[in-house]
Amino acid sequence: FILIYVAFATFMVSRMLDNKEIQKPPRLTKILSNYKELILNFNYLRFLCVILFAISPTIFSLSNIPFILHESFGLSIIIYSICMSLTICGSYFGTIFSRIANENGFKNKAIKLAIFIMIFSGSLLAMATFLDLHSILFFMLAVIAIFFSFGVIFPNAIADSFKQVKNKTGSEVALL
Repeated sequence: FILIYVAFATFMVSRMLDNKEIQKPPRLTKILSNYKELILNFNYLRFLCVILFAISPTIFSLSNIPFILHESFGLSIIIYSICMSLTICGSYFGTIFSRIANENGFKNKAIKLAIFIMIFSGSLLAMATFLDLHSILFFMLAVIAIFFSFGVIFPNAIADSFKQVKNKTGSEVALL
């Protein structure tokens, strides 16, 4: 199987290298011009802020969940694995909900709902910390809700940000 894959990849790469339509790398002035255009585009920046809003609590949760589950709740490796799987399932179901929302024309309402859920869940986690509430169920439901919201917000915000400026996808991705 690996040999077939390597042979296929080698064939495809050689065909791409033979292609005469390959563009030269852009000049630094062109790259900076693209960044300037993106930074000055209010709609692009708006979606970029939404993306950053969605990524921040998600990455924060993802990086702290192992320590919280192990140190605060003393979970075994198997239970920890189940909790992490449920967390990722939250993002998966959020993406499915996002697709359904897009197909049925209520994408903007779904994004607003997801933003509310993310803020509400984060607030609940903060209140639980201040009230010294140690409930694994409460914690996991809030984290799963954050990941669900991420699954709704992130794909839509990425797609909408790419619609704001044409032919600058590389620069858009680099800014993200």
